[in-house]
Amino acid sequence: MEGLIYYTASMPLITIYYWRQGFVLLAPSFVLDRSKNPYRRLSATLMYASKAPFMLETGEADSLVARAALIAPKVPRRRIVAINSDLLICDLAVVTPEFNALAPLLGAAPVRELDASAFVPLQAELDRMHRGELPAGELQSVIGRMVFAVTGQHPASLPLHPKIAHALQLIDDFPMRTVTLPWLAERVHLSPSRLRHVFTEQVGSSLTHYLRWTAIWKGVWLWARGTPLIEVAEQVGFHDLAHVNRAFNEIFGLNPSFVLKPDQVRPIRCEWT
Repeated sequence: MEGLIYYTASMPLITIYYWRQGFVLLAPSFVLDRSKNPYRRLSATLMYASKAPFMLETGEADSLVARAALIAPKVPRRRIVAINSDLLICDLAVVTPEFNALAPLLGAAPVRELDASAFVPLQAELDRMHRGELPAGELQSVIGRMVFAVTGQHPASLPLHPKIAHALQLIDDFPMRTVTLPWLAERVHLSPSRLRHVFTEQVGSSLTHYLRWTAIWKGVWLWARGTPLIEVAEQVGFHDLAHVNRAFNEIFGLNPSFVLKPDQVRPIRCEWT
């Protein structure tokens, strides 16, 4: 049976720091089995275990046992097994400065093992994150230091074509049902075919995939702030509540009913600049 299994004596079991288009999940132990129904994220995922190594299964059941790894966007994620590992999973969406700094590490590789010793100087902050004691306002700085520790590069935005930057802002401002390719092309003054080509080239994703991903994060953000699910579906452009549930699962690999249970998860909302 697929699903989440967790092992810990303390409560809450999992801490999740989250912001628009990213999250950090921390758990003493974490097992996620999606081998029959793999999911993909439009993001890079940085994983680190400060204690015992974790097992990661991706792609066509390719497996890796490591204490630190980086997963490329759109790679099928099948299974994570981390027992007494103090696992950190940091998910960073495309077109963010943090993603831009990490991307060269991957090249054409779907998964890359990293040197776990790079994280050791940050262990005190990571321990505070596991306990939910790191103030939300400090998270972006700590993630920037994590990225620098493994890349030697400080997160920085890549220059975007002005029309693509405008398109990204429109996607963020309007619900998914409004932002069709012709609608967007007209407003950024490109032909639909040219917009599609330049968007994929610069963002590393099809426009359709990016629209859905952004809508999912809008829904997560609204829901976590207390907006009823039926209103979430309406505001972000999903067809129904079942669509919202499926979309939420694409972000976390978990059902929303689990993520928002206060006796199982400690959620910490962060503002991001």
